Formats: sequence, structure tokens, C-alpha cells
Amino acid sequence: MLAVAFHGVPGLVAALGGGLIALILFGLPSLLGWIKLGDLKLAVACGLLLKFPLVLWGIAFTCLVGGALGLGYAAYRRQLGSVLGNLGRAAAGTFKRGTQPRLRELSELTLPYGVAIAIGSVWAVLSHYFPQVLIF
Repeated sequence: MLAVAFHGVPGLVAALGGGLIALILFGLPSLLGWIKLGDLKLAVACGLLLKFPLVLWGIAFTCLVGGALGLGYAAYRRQLGSVLGNLGRAAAGTFKRGTQPRLRELSELTLPYGVAIAIGSVWAVLSHYFPQVLIF
């Protein structure tokens, strides 16, 4: 409604585009069980508010924040080596050849992705309206 009130039909199209992009990019991880449905709903809501094309920056910043939070939490739990090893094997494609990640260790390392989504969305808005303050 805000997009229509301030920008008319083009604003509505941009908002729906942002929501659709967020739904597609966060929907697959949600279907795979990597993120919860609440995080998906938050991502779509942020996509609707950010609108296209700012939603792309929001998703990029969300990924950066989520990765930093995940690595920081793994270091805090003293499992950074295991997580980095699994990431390296995944990047090398060795999971396809039969090497499996140590899921028991990884299942203990969960944190809500909503925090990363919120910070990434705010970062996108701030970098859009105050580009001289933020590097990205």
C-alpha cells in the first residue's frame, strides 16, 4: 500500500518485483529446510518494502551479514574448523563424490536468519540514502 500511495502503479510493480525476487531467492533454502518460514516471510516483507532493484542490495548485504554471524557463532562455539572444512568440501564439490558433512556438529550451530535479514535490509536502505557514509 505504501508503494501505491507514494509512487502509484510503478511503485506497486517495483514492490511486487522485490517481493517476488525475495520469495524466489529465499524460498529454495526454505524448502530445503535451511531457513525457517518466519525468516522467509520477513525476507519477502523486506523485499516488498525495499522494492526492485534495492532488494538485490538487501539480499547481498543479508548474505554478508549472515555469513559473518554464522562464522562468528561457529568460532564462539569452537567449531569454526569443522564449519570451514565443510564449506571447503562443498566448494570443491566433494559432497557429490560421497563425502558427507558432519551434520551432527552442524545441526547444533543454528541461529535465526531474521537478524541477518533485518540488518542487511537496513544496510541497503542506509547505503542507498547515505552513500557517502557507507562504503557499499
